[in-house]
Amino acid sequence: KDAPPLAFSGAWTRNGKGHWYENIFRIPTNPSNTATMWLGTRLYSLCEGGHPIEIDPKTLGVIRGEKPFTDTDHNKANSFFSAHFSRDIKAGNIYNHGYILSPMGPPRLNIMKISNDGILLNQQACDLPFDTFVHDSTLSQHYMVYFLPPYHIPSSQMYKFLLGLSAIANLYEWDPENLDAFVHVHSKQDLKLQWKIQLPNSSTTLYHLVDAHDEENIDGTVTLKIRVAEHVPSDRLALELQFADQYSVEDGTRLYTVLREYTFCLKENGQVVNVTDTDVCGEAALCEFPAI
Repeated sequence: KDAPPLAFSGAWTRNGKGHWYENIFRIPTNPSNTATMWLGTRLYSLCEGGHPIEIDPKTLGVIRGEKPFTDTDHNKANSFFSAHFSRDIKAGNIYNHGYILSPMGPPRLNIMKISNDGILLNQQACDLPFDTFVHDSTLSQHYMVYFLPPYHIPSSQMYKFLLGLSAIANLYEWDPENLDAFVHVHSKQDLKLQWKIQLPNSSTTLYHLVDAHDEENIDGTVTLKIRVAEHVPSDRLALELQFADQYSVEDGTRLYTVLREYTFCLKENGQVVNVTDTDVCGEAALCEFPAI
């Protein structure tokens, strides 16, 4: 079968009747259909593409259309704003990532920190090993973490999106044979990339991260533990087909998740000392957000 689109296509689908002239140089927007986010008393609707939309908490009517967050000098966020943000439970700040749409440049992700009153406190662009879709991220005490599975857009295919010949979501390919899977770890303080970790299993695939915890050891290394809802078996194309149409999944073929914990021992100089992973909590439900 041809590679399916990203399961959560939404704003990533083609406009109008799909003709190239209706989509040439078109930038994905936010259809306001994936997640909500509170900032103080203000409510926002989010999607994987576009910028946040402010909505009325009572009527759900649109108060303000798509608009990127800005800093105190009115500088805008330089990317989309993902539907899957994380909130620092102590400081109240929002951490999120966003795809930087730059077809002519190297693939990059924007890491953002937003105050609880909606001010862009900081943003940091990060190079990616390949043009991939980062669905989710999570926070530990000192770090922001996300996974990079080898589900990517080949550089030779991006022109199809620019010319309106294909929705960007339809260009992704699953290629664990030629690409590795990675984990990126950023400092919550300045948002800079601290560690780029290559996973031993290039077929690692997941949508959602559960939580993370970090501890500094006596020898100066950092132990970072991350729990994720990992898909088993790791058949990404079957997974995308499943999420594109849940009602057509045949009995006995549905893919589920297991609650898996990754443990990394990390040095301050950016080196990775050790990587281990294990299944945890066999009582967790086999759903996208494991419940105990």
